Amino acid sequence: MKSSDEMHNKIVMMKQSFFDEGFLIPTQFQELELLQDRDNMNFVRDRCFLFVLLGHDKTV
Repeated sequence: MKSSDEMHNKIVMMKQSFFDEGFLIPTQFQELELLQDRDNMNFVRDRCFLFVLLGHDKTV
């Protein structure tokens, strides 16, 4: 089982990869994070999952 620090580091690297590859724009991601709260702890994760699942068209 991975430690909490290992998982956190993996998430940080994945998030940075999305920025580097142009899949996410930092300001848009920050806005998503602001929408997440105690009542919806998985909001950002769910939105990112849908983004990947449905595909990303950079031309839109």
